[in-house]
Amino acid sequence: MNKHLTFLRKMRSACYDDVEECNRLKKMYYEDFDCPLSFGTLMVVTVKCKVAQDVILILNLIIRSKFKLNFEDKIFCLNKMKIITQRSKIHVYQIGLMEQILEAPNLAERNKHFYKGVISALYNFILKI
Repeated sequence: MNKHLTFLRKMRSACYDDVEECNRLKKMYYEDFDCPLSFGTLMVVTVKCKVAQDVILILNLIIRSKFKLNFEDKIFCLNKMKIITQRSKIHVYQIGLMEQILEAPNLAERNKHFYKGVISALYNFILKI
């Protein structure tokens, strides 16, 4: 159980870092909004930030309950997971459009693999509790 708790805390810490980085980038792209790439990049960063914030919310519930979510919390987490799944698909699609402009091959595929792992891990922790 301690191994799982450590894993979730590391995951939450990484999500907090993502939110902090996204907020920094959003501020930067708001200032340079006249650039044609700024709007698309701003949308990509905004969706990524929302996904990370929702993941943090679920991780906080799981960690605070010490893997003993009550029925209402499970329903809340599963509803949030639907939103996270939809937003991660949107984010991967946006990255796919941006990778052509940024000339970064396989960026969308790596993000797809990453979000698939995060979503499956969260579902495992929510449903096995």
